[in-house]
Amino acid sequence: MNWLADMIAHWPKCYLEGEFNLASGGKDSNYIDLWVLLTNRSILSRIAMQVLGQTRELDYNTVGGCELASMPIADAVMMRQAMVSHTFLVRKQPKTTGPEKLVEGSLQPSDRALVVEDVTSTGKSVAHAVEAVLDLGVTVVGIMACVDREEGAHEMLQEKFSLDFRSITTLSEIRKALWSRGTEEIQVQAALNSKVSRSV
Repeated sequence: MNWLADMIAHWPKCYLEGEFNLASGGKDSNYIDLWVLLTNRSILSRIAMQVLGQTRELDYNTVGGCELASMPIADAVMMRQAMVSHTFLVRKQPKTTGPEKLVEGSLQPSDRALVVEDVTSTGKSVAHAVEAVLDLGVTVVGIMACVDREEGAHEMLQEKFSLDFRSITTLSEIRKALWSRGTEEIQVQAALNSKVSRSV
């Protein structure tokens, strides 16, 4: 079983059910709050190592993405890979103060960037980040998400940018982990009921 899918399924308040607004502008009956994992040191470290493992053959020296959840991922990757010298942040809108920048960081046209994201659905936020970086003359070598909700991001990003899109886990894998958890809980309850009936 995918370790991150299992973590999301079991971690309190990480996988939520109800009616939620998504960053893509749509609505869904479930929501993955990855911040509860990204703010945990050991889990963030494991995510960073997974990103590095899945992108080991890509040649990049900078990592970043759209505000805000990409930043802990990018920083953790940078701290664990000497070849990654800096990170960057793409704002949803340019700053209204100072130089009014859309992209924060010290990107140069010679840079090769890996764009990271916490959760993708349609891929609009990632596309915004990729376009902003490309506009600076930077080469984007790939896109890496923690969770792919499988709502078209993979296909759209590959068609629009011809970029390799990868993810640590998917919504389908998370649902399998949730089903497994539910089955385990039923088995535990059945075992407890059996013990109670034998003791009566």
